[in-house]
Amino acid sequence: MRKLLIILAGALVLLAAGCSSSPYDEKMKSGLEAMKEERYQDAVSAYEEALEAEETNEAKQSAAAAKHMAKARDDYAKGNYKQSMKSAKKVMNDKSKAEAVKTVKPQAKRLYSLAKKAGGQIAEVEEELQRGKDLLAAGKYQEAEEAFTSISRKDLGKGDGQKVVDEAARLMEEAKDQELDEAAKKPVEKPVTPKSDIKKPADSLEPFMPVEPGREEEGQENDQPLTIAQSEQLVSEYLAITEPNVQVRYDHSENGDYIIQVYEMVIDNPDTGEGHSATWGWYGVNPRTKEIYEAFQ
Repeated sequence: MRKLLIILAGALVLLAAGCSSSPYDEKMKSGLEAMKEERYQDAVSAYEEALEAEETNEAKQSAAAAKHMAKARDDYAKGNYKQSMKSAKKVMNDKSKAEAVKTVKPQAKRLYSLAKKAGGQIAEVEEELQRGKDLLAAGKYQEAEEAFTSISRKDLGKGDGQKVVDEAARLMEEAKDQELDEAAKKPVEKPVTPKSDIKKPADSLEPFMPVEPGREEEGQENDQPLTIAQSEQLVSEYLAITEPNVQVRYDHSENGDYIIQVYEMVIDNPDTGEGHSATWGWYGVNPRTKEIYEAFQ
């Protein structure tokens, strides 16, 4: 009887040992749960601890997939869509049979699609940017300025989108400078008085003094069209705007005229600075005649 009890006790000890999980198994299980819940950084930590306990191919493959997904999501949040797609693609193309890799592939495909869509929107704006560059290279400074101004005021988020917006803002200033330089090089046309219209002064009058060559008549108008910035300033002066929270911004062109939006920035939350814009009105400006009129009536 005693011998039987000893045998049973030993069997129970062996059974208990077999049922208990090893540190490696526990960490692999934790990593898989974290992957399912899209807690990729937690999954990385769990798989690295599993590797410390036992170095296996499955643990290596799982850790690699977790790192790729963590980077893909981080780049997406920062607006680095091309890098996000690149990391997600590595998981999608992973041929390993690790359970974690199989589990996370649908997540990788979904993130890849989101990054591709966002990147496609930026690609469209990049095409607009290239069109502006072509106009600038062709010496069409005013049209280039319009294109760059429109892009510089778009909200494309962070990362890749912000780079496009910043480049457009830089090129907008470059187009303005080149337009001014080109205007300065053009000779000023001076009115020519026909000889038949020139009358000699009478003896009783003061001697006739012709206009000195190269001297402009006072009040002669500059026939150069207004730039976008000058049109914005003209509308601001026309409306006598002095409030710092009221913005006067170019929006687009119609039939050669600039369409300017006037709006107020309203702060809803003083602590965070979040708010909304309230449009005051839309105005058209003829860049040659300087005429201002209400648009969209």
